[in-house]
Amino acid sequence: MTNALVTGASSGIGLAISKMLIKNNIHVYGIGRSFDNVNFDSELFTPIICDLKKTSELTNMINTLKIPEYTMFIKLKLRMVKN
Repeated sequence: MTNALVTGASSGIGLAISKMLIKNNIHVYGIGRSFDNVNFDSELFTPIICDLKKTSELTNMINTLKIPEYTMFIKLKLRMVKN
């Protein structure tokens, strides 16, 4: 099985990418600050609650994260450009 680690998986583009990957039978390890308003009704989604801006949370998450060796890492970084 293919796995993916998606940051920002609790909203916006990260959420949309997570849903798309799940539809394609890819197991998603989704990182987000909160999943209270997200309903993933799939065994293919593992929520990881972490605020990536908080260094201590990030360090703890990295040290305890147990994901399979072969995992795609998907990080979204968007920039707004003024014309």
